[in-house]
Amino acid sequence: MQSVHETDITEKRFQFTDITEALAVLGRHDENLRIINSYFPDKITARGDEVVIRGDEQETGLIFNLFEELRYLCRLGNTLSAHDIKYTIRMLKDKKLESLHRMFGDTI
Repeated sequence: MQSVHETDITEKRFQFTDITEALAVLGRHDENLRIINSYFPDKITARGDEVVIRGDEQETGLIFNLFEELRYLCRLGNTLSAHDIKYTIRMLKDKKLESLHRMFGDTI
């Protein structure tokens, strides 16, 4: 018998273009993924070039958007630091994507 809580779980899959792109976003030895997991414990599983996100609909949407934004930043030529990951999470939570794009766009 499933509890009400279990039926409210949403699963989204984020697919990177290839393993190189996944490595750029997730970090060497998953160092960036560990930072992300510290903000969203037990929500993210990475396998190769795919990330599986589980949680409530709002949270899975935010995490999916986070991976889209981090991939976007990598495609701009940025090497992601721990600060970049944390800053991106804060900006997404505060719904300030335009400021984020402007800041990273100006640093290139």
